[in-house]
Amino acid sequence: LKRLSDALTAAANESGRFVALTGEAGIGKSRLVAALTTSHAAAGVLWLEGRCTEMGSAAAFGPFVEMLESHFSRQTGDAAGAVQGELAALTAAGRLAEEEAAEIAALFARLLAGGAQAGAGGMDAQQMQYRAMRAVCCFVAALCEEQPVALVLDDIHWADSLSLDLAGQLLETAASHRLLLLAVYRDDGTPALHRLEQSAARLLGRRAEVLKLIPFSPEESR
Repeated sequence: LKRLSDALTAAANESGRFVALTGEAGIGKSRLVAALTTSHAAAGVLWLEGRCTEMGSAAAFGPFVEMLESHFSRQTGDAAGAVQGELAALTAAGRLAEEEAAEIAALFARLLAGGAQAGAGGMDAQQMQYRAMRAVCCFVAALCEEQPVALVLDDIHWADSLSLDLAGQLLETAASHRLLLLAVYRDDGTPALHRLEQSAARLLGRRAEVLKLIPFSPEESR
């Protein structure tokens, strides 16, 4: 918990960080994240969290859609209305250009409606996915200019490939903004997660770390 806390403090006060919290199922990864959230509840950090589920592993941008739904619904209970309100505030504060806010609003509406796969308005699926990634990164960067952000992606060993690609792009946001990107997953040798760790090390250097939880031995657990 101290190493997680130190990473969050450094991200909030200095520059962005990436932490991979790994370990076998049931070892306590999610409990550590919950403890971190509680211990920093009054620290002025904005918490964004999305969780993957085994049943929803094929859903495009699954954890990010959950993150956005939770973030916007937390404000008013009306996610769609909250999107417009927050984007207007970020625009008024100079964090977003009007064109950026309009693009993000349109793409978030599609994401929240479950439309990341299909094209609309002349966009094919690949265009939609690329622009959705860019919109999420732009929005998170704007939030980071307002206050430090902790973005938690839980159980991403079940994430879809687009979510892992987006997590990789957010490493670039962490490189230049007050963002803690915390990825929580089982250490099962998934190649995509190994690539995410390698990308973090390349982009962030010592500001990226992997924390592997190891179960107690029978002697230690006595």
